[in-house]
Order: sequence, then C-alpha cells, then structure tokens
Amino acid sequence: MQKEIKKQLNIKKLFVKYFISLKKGAAIQPQDRLFILSERSASAIDVVTSTIDNLNDINTEISEVVKDISQQQAGLEKTRQGLMQTMSNNQRISEKFRNLIEA
Repeated sequence: MQKEIKKQLNIKKLFVKYFISLKKGAAIQPQDRLFILSERSASAIDVVTSTIDNLNDINTEISEVVKDISQQQAGLEKTRQGLMQTMSNNQRISEKFRNLIEA
C-alpha cells in the first residue's frame, strides 16, 4: 500500500513539474513526459473500464426489475382471468334468479 501511495505522490510531483515547465516554456525530460502520458493513458483506461463495469451492473439490475415485472404481470393476468370468470358466473346466477322471480 505504501508503494502505491509513493507512486501516486511521484506521479503528482511529475504532473506539477510538467505543468510548471509548460507555463515557463521550459523543456521537460522526454522520459518524464512519456511517464506522465502513460499514466494519463492508464487513468483514462481505468475510467472507461469503470464506466463499462458500472453500465453492466446497471443492465443486470434492469434485467432483474424486468423479470420481476414479468412475474407480476403473469400473476395479475391470472387474477384478471379469475375475476372475469367470477363476473361471468355472477351474471349467470343473477339471470337465473331474475328468471325465477319473473316466472
């Protein structure tokens, strides 16, 4: 962990050195510039990789929600069919009672 912290501090020092050199118009050592560019590239790749991972995680969650919705829809459809059948039975019984009263 300490090696990583030291590495980060060295990178920051090189960035500062690089930007100060740019302001002053001074040249920076090619190896330092290459190192800075490599680190910037690695950082950009980390951002892209992290974004891809986050998008994949979001898609996984969306799939789970869609699955839940589908299951709920199937349950609601069964309930709707049951209610329609009950309503049909009630109408038939109601008509039979009406016919008895009217007869």
